[in-house]
Amino acid sequence: MKLTELRNLFETQDFDTILSNLQPVFDEIDEIAEALEEGIGVEESICLEYLSKLTGYYMYLSPFLNEAKTQKRNNELIRYRELKEEAESEGKKFISAPAEKEAQIYVAEYRKIRNALQAYVDACKVGIGSCQSIVKYKSEEKKYLGAE
Repeated sequence: MKLTELRNLFETQDFDTILSNLQPVFDEIDEIAEALEEGIGVEESICLEYLSKLTGYYMYLSPFLNEAKTQKRNNELIRYRELKEEAESEGKKFISAPAEKEAQIYVAEYRKIRNALQAYVDACKVGIGSCQSIVKYKSEEKKYLGAE
């Protein structure tokens, strides 16, 4: 999926398609996390592969995360403004707190996608750091043991 596709899906509020398009990337990140948790990725060559994949996923997901944040915030503000204009046009007193709550509820699906993207971007960062540490440790270990 490209960033323009994501924007179009947000515009049409096709949230299920957004998540289904991102799910294969999320699944692969989960697989790498499970492998590292089980100690499978402690070999330098495997860790280098994970490092490359996680870096790519981080680069892929980061623009989507920024777009999701923007979409969530913009739509929340639009909904708030609509509620304010509605109250004013009907001659009702506008009360900010209930409108803020309604606007927050209105963007629940945007928040869900933003939170999923944030979680996986964060997971990539942690995985990248872990893999870098393992590779560095293995490299130092080889030097110490005279394997290089």
